[in-house]
Amino acid sequence: MREYIYPTTTGAKVNVIVTYVSKDDMEKIISLSFKEGFTLAHNNLDELLLKVK
Repeated sequence: MREYIYPTTTGAKVNVIVTYVSKDDMEKIISLSFKEGFTLAHNNLDELLLKVK
């Protein structure tokens, strides 16, 4: 997963590119609810944001 963080006038914009090892892995994330899948894919985002502050 690659994350790009850009400052904006109101906070930050985060662009995320997610790459999966297999189609099965991708389908598992898609089958979860959006909130669960997004949380699973971004479990380290808070830590990353603290580092780039």
